[in-house]
Amino acid sequence: MIVYHGTRSPSLILAGGFSPSRGGEFGPGVYVTESIDSARFWGGVVARGEELPAVVRASVSLERPRRVLKTEWIKLTERSSPRSVQRRRMRAGHDGILGVGINGVDVQVVVFDPAALRDAEVVERELPGLGWVAEPGAEPLSA
Repeated sequence: MIVYHGTRSPSLILAGGFSPSRGGEFGPGVYVTESIDSARFWGGVVARGEELPAVVRASVSLERPRRVLKTEWIKLTERSSPRSVQRRRMRAGHDGILGVGINGVDVQVVVFDPAALRDAEVVERELPGLGWVAEPGAEPLSA
């Protein structure tokens, strides 16, 4: 599956690979998405770092991700932390979470093991006054 990650630290990802977060809505892991628009939002509005906002594209191979609706996840985490719920998913053999938003469309992909992400490349950067611009030399984005 091709995924996107919005960031303000693309050089760190290219040099050393993705680093999992310590927490997050669906617990720790590397948060990516199939939506480049969502990655642009995260990179341009939410992410912190010293570099210009960027979108990194990668491929991910998940064998047994757990698909969960956001409303279901809210119920699962009423009495347990996201990390605890995630650990139960891992013990059940899952290697990631596909967190489906309330609209039923937006999906956050949480990858437990960063080694499952390969072929990372910066495909866009947000440049002052220009908006999101394709990175020279990057493979074209598919429609």
